[in-house]
Amino acid sequence: RGADELLNIFIQSSSELFDWRPLQGGEVHLGQTSVLASQPEFNTGARLKGLIELTEQRALLADVLGNREHQGGLKITIGSENPEEALSDFTLVTAEYRVGRLKGVIGVIGPTRMPYEKVIAIVDYTSTLVNNVLGV
Repeated sequence: RGADELLNIFIQSSSELFDWRPLQGGEVHLGQTSVLASQPEFNTGARLKGLIELTEQRALLADVLGNREHQGGLKITIGSENPEEALSDFTLVTAEYRVGRLKGVIGVIGPTRMPYEKVIAIVDYTSTLVNNVLGV
């Protein structure tokens, strides 16, 4: 159920995620954080506060994602493997895309017990799709 819910959110947010207007200095688009907040990992006040703070720290997210942009390919970091303490309760699954001279990172931020196989497949497929369809 969780992976299907994630896929539905991804599809519903696609118009925002694939907004090709020029971005200003590493702009970050976030989907529905309420789904993430409803996960059992975030039922304590401290963890929920951390999630809210993370969504408000767009500059931090832009920096982390910008660094991944230079690493290329699919990248997965879990919990304390993340470069920022604010991300230590989360998993990041990202993939780079390129459309002409434009490049960026598509990714999912989720709990550390996410359905990895499905999330990785969605992120990888989306990156490949953007590269192949829009990069022509």
